[in-house]
Amino acid sequence: MAAVGWRRSWLAAARKRVFDWLAASRARVRSATRSSSVMFMRSERFIASRIDVDENTIRNYRTALKKVCATFGTRDPATLTVDDVADWVATLAETMKPGTVQLYLLVFRLLLDYVG
Repeated sequence: MAAVGWRRSWLAAARKRVFDWLAASRARVRSATRSSSVMFMRSERFIASRIDVDENTIRNYRTALKKVCATFGTRDPATLTVDDVADWVATLAETMKPGTVQLYLLVFRLLLDYVG
């Protein structure tokens, strides 16, 4: 009888370890998905690849990319539609000057070209 009890407790402990491991793995995936977006990770690589531009331009790119990532940060670039971008541009145009909107759209296009 003691051997059976030992097996049950060992099996229960093994199940608990597997369950805890799965729960932790899922939590890591959810946390990574929330904290680091697809666009944001790619935008950092994009900035690092821009070795041919002035420091002020990099600063402008970072500002524009913050707006891009705030709207499209969790989206896969392949799922973006023309309407999504047009709505974003219209939203920007409500509060920004046309030159600023044009700059943000240019940087967004450069980023999309970079990510392929």
